[in-house]
Amino acid sequence: MGSFSWSKNLNNVGTPPNPYDWKSEISSTAGTIPADLRVSGAYDLPFGKGKSLLSNANSWVNGIVAGWQVVFFVERGSGAPLSITSTNIPGGFGYTTKRANYLAGPPLTINTNPRNFDPATSTYINIAAFKNPANFEFGNTARTLDWLRGFSVKNESASVNKSFRVRERAGVKIGADLTNPFNFVRWTNPVTNLTAANFGKVTGSAPGRRVQINLEIRF
Repeated sequence: MGSFSWSKNLNNVGTPPNPYDWKSEISSTAGTIPADLRVSGAYDLPFGKGKSLLSNANSWVNGIVAGWQVVFFVERGSGAPLSITSTNIPGGFGYTTKRANYLAGPPLTINTNPRNFDPATSTYINIAAFKNPANFEFGNTARTLDWLRGFSVKNESASVNKSFRVRERAGVKIGADLTNPFNFVRWTNPVTNLTAANFGKVTGSAPGRRVQINLEIRF
C-alpha cells in the first residue's frame, strides 16, 4: 500500500503580523511538506502447514516456523520550511520576534547531505546570506521560507510478529516493533534565530533505533 501527496498550503496568519506589508504574510504554513511518499506492506512468511515451504513439517518444527509476519513502513518527504527570526525586537509595540533581512547568495551551505553532514564542523544555513534588521524594522523575509527548508523527511519502521494457537479458543501473538530499525542519524532542523550564538548550526538529532517487545493473548 502506498500514497504520494503533492501539496502547497499557504496562509497569512502571522506571529506577529506585519500590518504594513500583508503580501509578505502570505507564506507556506509551518510544517508543510510539499512532496511526501509513504509505502507500507505486510508479508506472511510462507513456512509451515498450508504454506508453500515446510508444509509437511512435524508439529515441533511447524510451531517454530509457522505464523510469522513482517510489516514495514517507509516515508520520504521534503523538508519543512524554516523561519529566520530575531529576538532584537522593536520595543514598545508588542512584538516578540522579527524576521531577518535576506542579503544575497545561496541560503544553504553546500554540505547538506545528512549522510555527510557533520554538525561539529559545518553549518546548515549560510550565515552570510542573512542579516539582523535594524531596530523598528520588520525584515524583508516572509514568516516561513519555501526556498529554505530543513533536512528531508526520512522515516522507517518495521515489526516482526508470530501468532500461534494455545487452545481452540485461545491464541498468542508475540512480536517486536522497531522504529528507525537501521539506526540512521536523522538531524534536527538548524537554529534559526539570528541573534543566537549557534545560528545556522544543527544542535540535535532524532532518536536512534527503538525496539518494543509485545505479547498479546487472544481468547
